[in-house]
Amino acid sequence: MLKEYKMTDEEPRELFKELQKHWDLEKVKNMTLEQYTGIKEEGNDRDDFTYWIESKLDKLGSIWGGSAFKFGIYKRKNQEEKEDNNTYSYNATYGWLKKLGENPKDAFEKTKAIILKIIELSQKNELDEIDKIKDLGEAYKWKIAFHYQNVNDIRIMCIFKEDVLQKIAKGENLGENLSTAQIHQKLLGDKTKPYTLEKMLNEKYIPLWEKYGKNDKEQDIQKLNEDSNQNNLRDSKIPLNQILYGPPGTGKTYHAIDKALEILGFTKDNNINKNNKVSLDYDKIKKELEKLNIKLDKDNERVYAKTLFEYFKDKGQIAFITFHQSFSYEEFVEGIKPIVDDSQNMTYEVKNGIFKELCKKALKNYEDSNKSQETIQKESNISNAVSDFFNNLISKETLLAKTQRGSFSIKEINNERIYIQSEDTTQNLKFPITDFEKIVLADKNFKSSRELAFEVFGEKNQSQIRTYQYQLYNEFKKGNFQKSQPQEKEAEIELKPYILIIDEINRGNISKILGELITLIETSKRIGNNEELKVTLPYSQESFGVSNNLYIIGTMNTADRSIALLDTALRRRFEFIEMMPKSSVLSTDCVGVNLQQLLESINNRIEFLLDREHTIGHAYFINAKTLEDLKTIFAKKIIPLFQEYFYEDYAKINAVLNDNEMIKVKDSKFDKLFNTKFNEFDNEKVIYEITNKWKVENFQKIYDSSVKLDTQNNEN
Repeated sequence: MLKEYKMTDEEPRELFKELQKHWDLEKVKNMTLEQYTGIKEEGNDRDDFTYWIESKLDKLGSIWGGSAFKFGIYKRKNQEEKEDNNTYSYNATYGWLKKLGENPKDAFEKTKAIILKIIELSQKNELDEIDKIKDLGEAYKWKIAFHYQNVNDIRIMCIFKEDVLQKIAKGENLGENLSTAQIHQKLLGDKTKPYTLEKMLNEKYIPLWEKYGKNDKEQDIQKLNEDSNQNNLRDSKIPLNQILYGPPGTGKTYHAIDKALEILGFTKDNNINKNNKVSLDYDKIKKELEKLNIKLDKDNERVYAKTLFEYFKDKGQIAFITFHQSFSYEEFVEGIKPIVDDSQNMTYEVKNGIFKELCKKALKNYEDSNKSQETIQKESNISNAVSDFFNNLISKETLLAKTQRGSFSIKEINNERIYIQSEDTTQNLKFPITDFEKIVLADKNFKSSRELAFEVFGEKNQSQIRTYQYQLYNEFKKGNFQKSQPQEKEAEIELKPYILIIDEINRGNISKILGELITLIETSKRIGNNEELKVTLPYSQESFGVSNNLYIIGTMNTADRSIALLDTALRRRFEFIEMMPKSSVLSTDCVGVNLQQLLESINNRIEFLLDREHTIGHAYFINAKTLEDLKTIFAKKIIPLFQEYFYEDYAKINAVLNDNEMIKVKDSKFDKLFNTKFNEFDNEKVIYEITNKWKVENFQKIYDSSVKLDTQNNEN
């Protein structure tokens, strides 16, 4: 990075001192919000604090990229109205982290206090205390700390990307699971004579950057305009976790498809309006279908949208699932499933659930999108070579020597695992194919399987499978296998969104299904954020996290369970979008019936007798065209739903229908049914029956009490 800029020998020290002079401690203490953050405006050169740290000093370690929220509060370039969410707040001028304050003034004062604390700790060389500060971006925090050091006693190196520092720690054998502070301390804190800025750059920074960071795309200098970063755009406009909730028939599942296409970018101006209504760009959708050579018989916008949705679903970028009472963690995340081989022997294997599978795809895309073209090409070549190697072993039935005695062979290979057959065990031996790709990618001459386990996987105590991998790697290095033709040059990978739609999300036991993973779906805990979190899964023992490009859309029928009764942990991690009945989309003249008034009248009565969560949606009537349609809708959908709502209380159902004679009192007198011996029974009970000879007037009566009914024709 410094070499790319070709800095003079004097320039680093000059830059270092220039900041400390221009933004001395007293000026930082008296800094105003306008002095802290700004934007480029005509006739106005930026001189704010964030500009100095990120832009003016980027030759001494870049922190470009990522979200502007790393500053705690920032001035917005695009001042269109934005909705607050659980993490971020906005007004017309600023965006800020909600945890820092309810308004820009409070958020800035908290941010300034944190910056002053960082400067103080840096000057005292208390790096462990800096590590504990979590309210600002990690790279931004350490960049500030770096520039307020003593130029002749440098304790922090100018590499600020966590993954690059961890690569250095591993590659230089500094230790495992070190904090950022510990890495800096081990690199610069062991010498009796302190490092000057120039000494640190020449002896530490440049060689380590050349070795571990030069090809890391995440460290490449990228200019950041507000909301230009793809993740920031999605974070601020489209929530990662959202639930569409409302009564039955309000189009929640229908709109979940629109929401998915919105995330994929098929909306007008890639935006939504203030009412969370998605405005799909059907011209864009049609062009995409044409590009994919998908031809449709019907010229219908909804068919276009549904077809494109199904394409991405088949491609694996969208997954759709419905929760129910017996749905479990093992089906959703991972579980142990029995496997029967050709000899009818049963073994057990950890199988991924739909959520884990989609998360793996999303994470791979996220990681690949942050790699350079050269790295992608290298990994692709290795993947092809590994596949060729194992296929050759299988086809030639090659026997390989074990590390001590005996031999083994490769039984099977699929997209995920390598299966081993050993002559002295019936144990089911297997390992992920990605493990072997990691070994090849390390490109080292390991002296033992123990060294391989430690160098590649960080294992002090190797597992049995590493001994097989060690022998396989030695065989691979010989290159005695037929290689396939080299692939065309790989293009850089574009970051893609992956979408999980969970229908009826409230019908499942969330705590049981998600388990510990409910924390991982929280926006701030996603991989790529400052507070990213991973857990070890119980069955596979794999380290698992959820990346920033995985979106979850849930639908929830409020008639099944009130939103107030939903798991509190779930509610806190999702944004809720209410979807209520919209009578305005219905016809005012369906064979003489005003469907808008009909729906409004029914719902007003239900809301009075029950609550608004049990109203019925417009979707029930959206396709009604004839009298027969209306009869079918009421006989097979509406009345059965009311029977469930009111627990067979037909008096209330009749009240909702405004006594329109779809339900009538049955002529069943007590004395005609029972003799006097049973007089103690409820002889005042009223029995109802559902009629079936309905006319237009029966439907009009629901919303217009003045309508006269032909009672005789409504008899069964």
